[in-house]
This record gives sequence, C-alpha cells and structure tokens, in this order.
Amino acid sequence: MTHSIEEHADALCKVFYQRMNESGIGATAVPSSLIYHYTTAAGLRGILEQRHIFATHFQYLNDLSEMKYGREFSDEFLRTRLEDERLPLLEGALAIIADSSQVDLAERYVRMVREERKAFLLINEAVKHIDTSVKQTYYITSFCESGDRLSQWRGYANRGGGYAIGFEVKTSQIVSDKGTFFALKVLYDRRDQRKLLDTLLADAIKSVNSFAISIDDKSQYDLVIGAHVGTLLQFFDLVCIRFKNDSFSEEKEWRFFSGIDAGSVEAVKFRDANGLVIPYLEFPITAEGIEIKRIVCGPTLQPELSRRSVEMLARKNGFGSVEIAHSKIPLGLF
Repeated sequence: MTHSIEEHADALCKVFYQRMNESGIGATAVPSSLIYHYTTAAGLRGILEQRHIFATHFQYLNDLSEMKYGREFSDEFLRTRLEDERLPLLEGALAIIADSSQVDLAERYVRMVREERKAFLLINEAVKHIDTSVKQTYYITSFCESGDRLSQWRGYANRGGGYAIGFEVKTSQIVSDKGTFFALKVLYDRRDQRKLLDTLLADAIKSVNSFAISIDDKSQYDLVIGAHVGTLLQFFDLVCIRFKNDSFSEEKEWRFFSGIDAGSVEAVKFRDANGLVIPYLEFPITAEGIEIKRIVCGPTLQPELSRRSVEMLARKNGFGSVEIAHSKIPLGLF
C-alpha cells in the first residue's frame, strides 16, 4: 500500500507542475522582451569576465523581506482556510452529540472527521508543519523588464554609475554544467497569489478525497495525509519565490531560481559581503537560450567615459556585438 501512496503523491506532483506552467512558472515562463540585471561597476566586470551571475541563497538576499513575504502570505492563507473548515467540523460534532442513541461519542467523532473532513486534517497538518517540512534550498537571481528604471539606479548606481545588462531569453530553463535554473515572473497582486494557492490546495484535497482508504486504519490514514501535506508544502514553498508585495509592482521583476537539497553543498560557492560569507550558485550567461544583447550605463557625470570603457570591457571578453546605451534619467534625480 505504501507504493500506492507514493504513486498518488507522484500524480499530485504532476498536477501541480501543470498548475505551475499555467500560472507562469515553468514551460510558459519566457520573457517576451529583454530583461535586465542591474549591477555595480565591479559586478559588471565580474559578470563579463567570469561569465556568470551570482544566484544567491534565498536567506542571504539583499532584501530579506522578499522570501519572508511569500511564506507569511501562505501561512496566513492556510490558517484562514483552516478556520473556514472548523465550522462544518463543529456542526458535525454537535450532530453527534444530539444523537443520544450514540454511546461512544469520541469514536464516532473521530470516524466522522476521517470520513467527511479530510480537508480539515490536510490543512491542519499543513499548518503544523509549514515551517519544518521544506527540504529544498533555493538560489535566486533577479531581473527587471525595464533597463532604465530610477528605483533600480538608486539601488545600484551609487549616486552616479551602475549598469543594467539586457538579456534575451528564449527558454524557461537554463541548463549547463552549473546546474538548471527555471524562469518565473514575479506575482504582485494578492488576489492572484491567493488564487494560485487556492488552486493547489483544491487539487490536494481532491487527491486525498479520491484515495481509497480505510478510516479504521490509522497508520495508513496518517501516511496518506502526510504524503499529501509534504507534496503540498513543497509546492507552496516553490510558489512563494514568485510572490512579492504589491508595493514593488513597478519593478516588473523576473527571477531565475535553482533548487537543491537543503544539505547539499557540492555545487555551492561562497563570497564575502557585508561581513558575511554568502552562499551562491553560478547562473551562466552564455548557456543555450540566453544571450547578452544590451548594456545600459547608468546616470553619471561622465557618460562618454563610461560608454567607452564598457565597450572595451565587452570587446575584451567576447561581447563586442553588444549594444552599449546610456540612461535617459538625469543624475540630478538621485
């Protein structure tokens, strides 16, 4: 029967992957125009010379609130849904109590919950394990649909300078000896975020309800619920990478991410920044399906010198055909 449970969980995974594709994660997530990676002068030089971008461990991103928001949102979502399931559970309990002919109320209540309220059990277990069940560690690098955005220059231009590297991306998966990275478009609208979580939860509940299970076999019942909870939370954690507070919606951000087992460090590299040792993976910029097309020099007092040196740097490292452009934003806006 354990094998049957595993098959059921695998089938649920396939359904979830289909939902990912439908919502813009996976095969359908391909930018329709250039996407830009903002960086400093040192960052530009490192990217062109080393031919990779840092994909940083999610706990070490510059803005710690990015992943925190998604996880807090899913936690709130599950707790709200749990409360929604409590009322019919209470009604069922009251119906049992009202039946004075039933002697063993506790046993009947347990049977009722297992038979009729599998959704409650599933969500309740998900809430209990949401902080401990994740077995994947995600490494992320970010891009923006605009190559000349004031908010980004303020973060990277250091009051004059900064660069935006424009990439043409033709595939949703970048594969190389550095690993596999998947594209996703960040989702800002809370209604869309909730809709996606609702869809995944509904699929999980449907899967649990369709499983032929004896309500008298507690060990088997726990295995079924546990398998579905593990799969559900794995995908909840994945879609949280895509969620961001709507106050950042002007960024129109895209992300590439790679997930590896939490304990795996073989492919991980390290750099130092802000007094910390930062774990990262190398996101390749010359792999099949991705190509640098444009570099925008940020607002600066010396635009011509900036352009000239970037042209030399690009040519030196085999990117001589890349267009070099200037920001149209006045330096005085900083």
